[in-house]
Amino acid sequence: MSDSLRNDAWASFVVLIIIIKMKKELFNKCLEAVEDATDIRWHKVTQSRTDEAVCARMLLVRVLTDAGFSESDIAEYTFMKQQRINYLKNEGMMRIEHNRLMRKMYDEIRQKMQ
Repeated sequence: MSDSLRNDAWASFVVLIIIIKMKKELFNKCLEAVEDATDIRWHKVTQSRTDEAVCARMLLVRVLTDAGFSESDIAEYTFMKQQRINYLKNEGMMRIEHNRLMRKMYDEIRQKMQ
């Protein structure tokens, strides 16, 4: 392998590591904003079947989608299946539009993300 190819491969690797780190930091920022707005912690967001936890999951998926995460990215970070992510994203959009409390929490989260 030539030095030029080795340097290009190394530069690509470094860029990939930086992107992964930035995505993780962005995910943590989104999660923290959702936890603060809903007063529901990560474990309950992912494990509970209460309506509040489901709404928190929907908000998290919506905020991550807004931040540029794909469904597969969200599945990777949340350990949820992609089909579940899709459902939460679609149903969450409708609930945010029609539920004042969810809309208020969503707006609060978006404001924290700016």
